[in-house]
Amino acid sequence: MTTSSLRRAGVTVIVLATVSLVAAAPVPTPRLIRADATYLQVTWDGQGQNFQVVATAADGSDSQRSPIVNRGPVTLVNLAPATKYLVKVQTVAFTVETPIQPAAGAALRVVGESPPLEVVTQPWQARDWSDLRLWPSRHADSFAAGATHPALAAHAGELLLVEAHHEGLYVSRLDSDDLRVIAQQQLCSLPGQQVVNDVDAAVIGEILWVTWITQARGTVRATNGVQMLLSYDLQTGAVNPPVELHRALGCALTTLNGRLWLLWRTEDLPGTTLVARYEPGDGVQEPQEWSVERATWAEAAPVNLGAELLLAGLKSVGSIQPPTVGRRPYQLWAAKFDGQRFYELRMLRGTGDYSSPSGGALNNAIVMAYANSPGEGRDTMEGSDIDITLSTGPARVSSVSYIHDGTYNLAPDVTRLGDALFVAYNKWSGSPEGSSNSINYGTFIGKIELKF
Repeated sequence: MTTSSLRRAGVTVIVLATVSLVAAAPVPTPRLIRADATYLQVTWDGQGQNFQVVATAADGSDSQRSPIVNRGPVTLVNLAPATKYLVKVQTVAFTVETPIQPAAGAALRVVGESPPLEVVTQPWQARDWSDLRLWPSRHADSFAAGATHPALAAHAGELLLVEAHHEGLYVSRLDSDDLRVIAQQQLCSLPGQQVVNDVDAAVIGEILWVTWITQARGTVRATNGVQMLLSYDLQTGAVNPPVELHRALGCALTTLNGRLWLLWRTEDLPGTTLVARYEPGDGVQEPQEWSVERATWAEAAPVNLGAELLLAGLKSVGSIQPPTVGRRPYQLWAAKFDGQRFYELRMLRGTGDYSSPSGGALNNAIVMAYANSPGEGRDTMEGSDIDITLSTGPARVSSVSYIHDGTYNLAPDVTRLGDALFVAYNKWSGSPEGSSNSINYGTFIGKIELKF
């Protein structure tokens, strides 16, 4: 605070001037790590200050901002393909604007800015890997942000996307070419005191079936989860109210020979996945147990192969106890199921920090997608990738990172539409559990095709 005086008509006027207490410090120049069709990742030297990264299209048509971070790297998403961007790192400060409006909270003020880094995003094109063509993913237009637990199904040439958003469960019909929303409807409300997990969907005829786990907020999932199920008539838009099926830790559903099949796990049978047919009017039929000696099936997902199912599970060998929190040393295994027996158990991928497996079949190729966190915990800066494992026979299995952009990509779900597999997943700027500053970007969808 400085003081000066002015003399006017014999009266001394005292003038108070406010000087910023935050001095502008030199701002490090950003360096490009990678640029794809719809995102770019940059880093810089230095840490400890509040940084924000801004990417502005050279023609002024688009601008994206990162969350506030104290170090790099940072990924900016939802960019336009084949577009020149000017990327700047800003140092920012938070200050209370006026004491009269404390409710306004902390306002953001830019106190320094780097020289611009010119970056051009890649054109919209597929990446060839093994027998597959991997297309970039992009944001689904169902919700601008904030959606979680995406589940995909296909019907009449369209994608059906089920998501939890705020306190509701919604289904959106999407154009498979540009992910434009054709129609959207709320399926049910989700009370604010409830937590939703493991949403899955499948279509039989003109009926969309949706299952999920619900539990009371703040309670232990292993003792409080319930598997829910509802049906939605795709012709009339009528929704049958959700019904409670049984206590469950996790769940999934699929179709086999025109009938609905449910998968779930319970604390009463640790390490075991239950598989049962569901008959409308009669309910859940007698379940069959998929278990392996001295192993825990942490999560399991079905793939419809026509006359049989492929059940893919995350297997923790050597103990039925949950693995250490923050690190999940699982292996990806699979077995076939014909409605009566499990057979041909084999490993698809060795030990890693995997979660949320889901898959689909293209001719004789089976593609499994799952989240893979390569760091030592979910609060690291390394993010979470979406990896895929391709199996074209017992002796031909290979894996690759599909979505690797430095963000947290979680809960993938796969469905087949025509000659392509679509992969929906939830993208966050940082760990959903590690920082209150993390941004939930919502649902992104990628496409996988056979190369030939």
